[in-house]
Amino acid sequence: MSDSKIQLLPDSLANQIAAGEVVQRPASVVKELLENAIDAGATRILLRIEDAGKTLILIQDNGCGMEFHDARMCFERHATSKIKTTKDLFQIKTLGFRGEALASIAAVAQVELKTKQNESKIGTIVTIEGGTILKHEPFPTTEGSILSIRNLFFNVPARRNFLKSNTTELKQIIAEFQRIALSYPAVHFSLEIDTQTATDYFPTTLSGRICQIYPWIKETDLLAVSESTPMLSISGYVGTPAIARKTRGEQFLFVNGRFVKDYSVNHAVTTAYRQTLPAETLPVYVLNLTIDPAKTDINIHPTKSEIKFEDDRLVYGVVNSAVKKAIGQTLSLPDIADFQLQRAITEVQNRDISENEPTIQSMYRSENTHKPESFAHLLDKLYKPIQENNSKSSLFSDSYKNTTFTPLFTPFWLVRQSDELFLLQAEAARERVWYERYLAALKGSQIASQKLLYPQRLLLSPEQHIVLAELIPTLAKIGFEIIPYNENSWLITALPFGLAFNEAESQLLSILDSPDSVSIQYPKEQIALNFCRSHQTSALTIEQITNLWSELSRCQEKYVSPFGEVIQKKISKQDVESWF
Repeated sequence: MSDSKIQLLPDSLANQIAAGEVVQRPASVVKELLENAIDAGATRILLRIEDAGKTLILIQDNGCGMEFHDARMCFERHATSKIKTTKDLFQIKTLGFRGEALASIAAVAQVELKTKQNESKIGTIVTIEGGTILKHEPFPTTEGSILSIRNLFFNVPARRNFLKSNTTELKQIIAEFQRIALSYPAVHFSLEIDTQTATDYFPTTLSGRICQIYPWIKETDLLAVSESTPMLSISGYVGTPAIARKTRGEQFLFVNGRFVKDYSVNHAVTTAYRQTLPAETLPVYVLNLTIDPAKTDINIHPTKSEIKFEDDRLVYGVVNSAVKKAIGQTLSLPDIADFQLQRAITEVQNRDISENEPTIQSMYRSENTHKPESFAHLLDKLYKPIQENNSKSSLFSDSYKNTTFTPLFTPFWLVRQSDELFLLQAEAARERVWYERYLAALKGSQIASQKLLYPQRLLLSPEQHIVLAELIPTLAKIGFEIIPYNENSWLITALPFGLAFNEAESQLLSILDSPDSVSIQYPKEQIALNFCRSHQTSALTIEQITNLWSELSRCQEKYVSPFGEVIQKKISKQDVESWF
């Protein structure tokens, strides 16, 4: 009697295990099927989604289609038309090549394929359920292929239960759709979500496709990148500093037509902007690298989303110099201060400014020509009574009428309260006050709104549009009023009191671009963190700093900001004596 314990897995079980690597969520299916349509030479591709891909994922293309035998064989494991020898494995020029995708998808879904070659009189239909072939026969259909994936993970309920909310899954699907659309701008892409047309990207140039996907970007905002060497060539666009953002999302690298992530290339791009962008600001870029496939390895990740270059230094150097060249040919490479001034001027060009309102230039000039006062002068000001100033404001409580506030240098203030001295970091204090306000509002309180005289239009990508729709009730709790305007924009009609529109816009976008930006799942603390940082304290008046000090005293945490920065430090008599 044999004691053998090792045995071959049944094909159906082996396919389900393989599906765990290839098919992680509905977006994984979308990626694989879109890539197959591109490989088939399609110039028109329709993606239809129902129930965030859990109920239906349908891809229709006008590609080359398949003949009767191939329509069945494509669902076998490791069946592919793209690799015949070992040499082919190192010269991959197509998107799909392993022959795993369709077999893995068919193992965990109900699949129907209708396909027909251009020269054929009749097409083929194949239906599969959980890896079992139910039908394979001639069928009248249009040229190209129609592939329907229904009830994903119907036979693996544990996997289906691990899927996220519809908003999260749909966000991932749209991200995959946009990446393929960016990589192939000459292809007509259409997206339907729950029977409604969400996007329709007509054939265009790369710059045109970028503007189709991101409607707030104009072609004049894009700088062309072009460089060619014997080893590789690079083309595409980078954004001007004016459209840079603090959130990730508009950074794309394509290698031989495939979207990949490479931190070295990303670093090469961002360092090229070192002289033109403020800290923590990210440039927009869509770059295409063409390189000998033998000089790369795309098999280092199961989803083929990462790449390894044979010569990382060469790629880094070419990308960095090409981007610097594009920036230098278009911009005069101003320093950060000049850029911030120009950006501020641009923001107010279309606004009406009253005669009594200081101009952006004058505010910038007065702020940047301020020189730190001498220590002796500061001490003189510290002990000079300013109670007459405090008494002018009814906002000051009696407990703060004998408190003296002296500006040191932005954002630090010296505070004298009775016989005690404190060093106050005003920005950190403001962040703490607003963080606790927002958090209280999200947990049941209410923040007052300020109505906008003119509603502000917020342009969004389809992905951001879906997320914002989910977050509207949550944002309303903290003082936002936002209503839909058209398919890719909303109108902001009211803001939390004290929040400027440009600050609100940047913080809204940072939330919408977050991987966890769903109203039910998105932590209230994170929303409060996003918005508390947007309140600036560069030019506080005595009244404002006094109120801030008063509000800080009522906070649950008075000494550390939500970001871990020290808010205040007490200066004792012993401290002062030790200095001398």
